[in-house]
Amino acid sequence: LVRVWMLTATAEGITPYQQRGWPHFEAALATINAHRGADVLDIGRCESGARHLDRGWPCTTVGMSALVDANSQSLDEATLKICAPPRKPPMTPKAFAKSLETKVFKRGGDADMLIQLYNEYFMAFASSVETLDMSGLGWEDLDVEKVADSLPFFGQLRELNLANNEITELGAGYLADEIPKCSSLKKLFLAGNKIEPGLEGSERLIETWAAASKDDFWLFFGIRRIAIMSNEKLALSDQRITYTVKCPPPRQCSMAARSLHMI
Repeated sequence: LVRVWMLTATAEGITPYQQRGWPHFEAALATINAHRGADVLDIGRCESGARHLDRGWPCTTVGMSALVDANSQSLDEATLKICAPPRKPPMTPKAFAKSLETKVFKRGGDADMLIQLYNEYFMAFASSVETLDMSGLGWEDLDVEKVADSLPFFGQLRELNLANNEITELGAGYLADEIPKCSSLKKLFLAGNKIEPGLEGSERLIETWAAASKDDFWLFFGIRRIAIMSNEKLALSDQRITYTVKCPPPRQCSMAARSLHMI
């Protein structure tokens, strides 16, 4: 188990954590580690020792002082939750190299070294992952665009869970663009988003999924499931989906119907 503590609060007159090249590299690795189940804590994410900021990175001594005062003996569970930064999509090596252009380095050769190190770490991570759970993170279309850009690197990825986010048909379109490059991907969960049937993004996603010879049953939109083949019937109710498959001859089906109970 990896635990990452980022000390993002800096003293006055010091180049802020977010503007420095090496800390930026360390934060990028922490983002990847978070998707591997690691605990990532940003000790600078405290406002009066209590409030969780969903966005932004406070760099004041007030936050740190409040944290110390509130936890004179130890870092309790509540404080640990406060310090947990929101998970972000991992950057591709190209995106990481671009992000370094605005960072501060003391030595000129450090940027090239960090690009190489990040590339090696990212590729090792991407080549070994079979399942990515990115559900319930409040991600929007721009976040999903970053996920889509990285998908071709995940050569072993079989299951991608993006359920319960804020994705619209625009995000569905980003995913559709990359599906042909994801030969190992078998399951894509998008339930609980804002993807509507009949719009361009969702329709393109269905088409590219089918064109890649993937099982449409596992392109799952939940109650708004819209990947319906011509030889299937889908009956919807508020609490239950009944899924009936007509099997073409000469194939024999041992089960002609499936029922999915929606939670």
